[in-house]
Amino acid sequence: MDPTPQIIRIAQRYLTLKKLNPGAIDGIAGKKTYAALDKLNELPKSWKAERKLVGAIQLYEQEQGFDPGPVDGLWGQRTQAAFDQLTYMLLYGQQPEPWRPEDREPVNPNNWPIQTQAALEAFYGIAKPIGNKNLVTFNIPYPMLLAWDTSKEITKITAHIKVKDSAACFK
Repeated sequence: MDPTPQIIRIAQRYLTLKKLNPGAIDGIAGKKTYAALDKLNELPKSWKAERKLVGAIQLYEQEQGFDPGPVDGLWGQRTQAAFDQLTYMLLYGQQPEPWRPEDREPVNPNNWPIQTQAALEAFYGIAKPIGNKNLVTFNIPYPMLLAWDTSKEITKITAHIKVKDSAACFK
């Protein structure tokens, strides 16, 4: 793993918090940064500098309550996930919210029906096998290619009248 300037800055920040004097927090791993890494007692002295850099990140992640997996100096999926959480916390001052908190109301500004047969039929009406008076054809803002035949270009689509305004405004 070749450490990016962002990874180096986060490690330098951690080393500064530990009062190990890594020099400027500039994203450049220089002599002072490497000397500070060598002073981290939690990391094996036998590790190479880049592995110590990752180990420092993993220690920082653990101290902030994130789970990078074992502090092994190796950048894996758990270290990356914890790093993403750590950088979010450093930017916004709080841990990121869970991906889909259960207590949130779904956003539905157009009041679309939930996707059950009864709700769809109540909203759109019962579809007739051939033809539907609620369908309208309208121009779209730019030409599109058909997914199943990319040699064909379309400039109009047909949709239910209740979704026309939503469908026509995409850009």
